[in-house]
Amino acid sequence: MPLSKKHLAQFIDYLKVEKNYSPHTLTAYHKDISIFQDFFNLQKITKNQLDKSFGDYFRLYLQSLRTKEISNRSIARKQSALKRYFKFLASVKILDLDWGARIKRVRFSMKLPEVASAAQVKEIVEMPAGADVWSLRDRTILELFYSSGIRLAELAGLSRSDLDLKSGLIQVMGKGSKERIVPIGKIARTCLIDYLRKRDTEADSSQSEAVFINRQGGRLTARSIGRFVRKYSSRSGIMQKFSPHSFRHAFATHLLDGGADLSAVKDLLGHESLKTTQIYTHVSLKHLKKVYKKTHPRA
Repeated sequence: MPLSKKHLAQFIDYLKVEKNYSPHTLTAYHKDISIFQDFFNLQKITKNQLDKSFGDYFRLYLQSLRTKEISNRSIARKQSALKRYFKFLASVKILDLDWGARIKRVRFSMKLPEVASAAQVKEIVEMPAGADVWSLRDRTILELFYSSGIRLAELAGLSRSDLDLKSGLIQVMGKGSKERIVPIGKIARTCLIDYLRKRDTEADSSQSEAVFINRQGGRLTARSIGRFVRKYSSRSGIMQKFSPHSFRHAFATHLLDGGADLSAVKDLLGHESLKTTQIYTHVSLKHLKKVYKKTHPRA
């Protein structure tokens, strides 16, 4: 039954084991689908009723969300989670028909991310200025985010066997357990070499294959890394909301500003389709227009 918590748990387990989704994404999916289930369970609407008139009942559900002043963007996210859930239920024969095919997507305007300039990014990555192993670790993390554009979970999951420092390449495990090879710049490569050399002589990491470790020698968590990024960006006073993902935005936008091919940026980011990457073309165009108006004599 699609409204069963047992089947929801089965779906979440599938995403975790088969698709390698992050804990944050799993929590979001569980929450969004639970809200849908609770709405219909409270009204005692059966599977047969939903099978027969899913479109009508789903419109009632959308109305309930809108009465709570939930934005179209959030509704679209909930719809996406439900579509995946229903597709899974159809694939394992719990549903005869995929209800997700009957969900009409809600339209919403895409909010363009605020992007730090190259000078702003430089100021943030140079905040950890010490020569001790922990300052070197933090500097390397910041340099690597900007140099490679990798996601927070991808950086946290890096192991030493993923590094090819001679060639300046790293192997990352992306969404859906998809691996990709990403180049890194000279500065990030030098930081990695210096950090690992210092770590091997000064830190208790003999049992850890992880690239980035905590003071106890274990793998540094994604949450801790996110906290470090916010700490240094806050100290710089440059942007109020700067996160690991902000480095990813800057990485993609600055590549496109420099003339990089969109499909190449897509591959570097690990996106499945160009449509996901295209948001950065809008950001880049906005930035270029601003530069043009500021610098061109006849703008």
